[in-house]
Amino acid sequence: MKLWDTATGKCIATLTGFEGSVNAVAFSPEGKRIATLRVGRFVSVYSLAFSPGGKTLASGGRTRGVITLWDMPTSKKAKN
Repeated sequence: MKLWDTATGKCIATLTGFEGSVNAVAFSPEGKRIATLRVGRFVSVYSLAFSPGGKTLASGGRTRGVITLWDMPTSKKAKN
């Protein structure tokens, strides 16, 4: 995956470890983390967003009205 500077049109980083296409990307508010979702056979998530504090990641997709919250320190589903 490549990150591009939209102002200059130059590639600023190439991230390795990805196979196939990336379906969704979210940048943490402090700019230190990137969340990605790789396209797969049964992918039903199409969007990602960090909370303003960056401690929670929300994912949403094909299932209407369902948003899953993820605890970023543990990378596990957040408990309600």
